[in-house]
Order: sequence, then structure tokens, then C-alpha cells
Amino acid sequence: MTGSQTDSRLRRLAARSVSTLKQDGTFWTLLRFAIIGGVNGTVYAATYLAVSNVFGLQPFLASASGYLAGLMAGFLLHRNFTFLASGRVHMEFFRYLVAQAVILGVLSIVAQIGARSLHWPTWVVIASGILLAPPMTFVLLRFWVFRKSASV
Repeated sequence: MTGSQTDSRLRRLAARSVSTLKQDGTFWTLLRFAIIGGVNGTVYAATYLAVSNVFGLQPFLASASGYLAGLMAGFLLHRNFTFLASGRVHMEFFRYLVAQAVILGVLSIVAQIGARSLHWPTWVVIASGILLAPPMTFVLLRFWVFRKSASV
């Protein structure tokens, strides 16, 4: 198979995938998720830099502070804009907090190991959080926190 045949097949596969995503609404959900994610990523980075540089907090606490800064805004925006949820708010909020705690734990451990053991520069610690958080968050929010079934 030539390179041009492979490129052509990849383009057709990508076009079919995007078409499928558009048909079931996933494409638009992902687009809305990305917009809100950009807002939360900016809040995370700005808060991390402020509390680590201005107040001298350790990477673990700086990462936790950045994550918590976007917590409420993220819940409201994802519930009402990204996933258009209509379930019981108190149950969704509880599941959201549990999901965020799981993600916070993962990001905080990565920040601590990255900064202290691997001696990553601050920008790499921040970038790792920004790259790891979206896929974990999308899966948890779509399939657990704001799922369409009303039970649990």
C-alpha cells in the first residue's frame, strides 16, 4: 500500500468518524466540553502560578488550589452547557465532587512526582495537568455524573 492510499483511507476514516459523532450529538458535546475545558484550564494554570509563585505553596497544594478554583464554575457550566443535564442537581453535584476528587488525586500526585522527583519545570507540571484532566473528566462526567439515566 502506498503512502497516498494510506492517507486517503485515513481521511475517509476521519470523515466517517466525524460524521458519526455529529449524528449522535457527541461532536457538539465534545466541542462544548472543549470550550468549558479551556476556561477551566486557564483558571487552573493562573491559580497554580499565583499560589506557587506569590504564596510559595508546594506543587501538591498549588495543583489542588488550581483545581478547586474551577470546581463550582465547572459544575454549573458542564451541567447546563456541555451535557445539558436535567437530573437531580444534588445527586449530580455529589457525583461531580467524587469525580473531581479522583481527578484531583491523580493530578496532584503527578504534580508532586513531576516537580519533586523528576524535577520538571513548572510549565511541564502545569501542562501535564492540562493534558491529563480532559479525557478523565469527559469520561466521568458523560458516563457517570451527567448520565441520562436517573438512577443512582
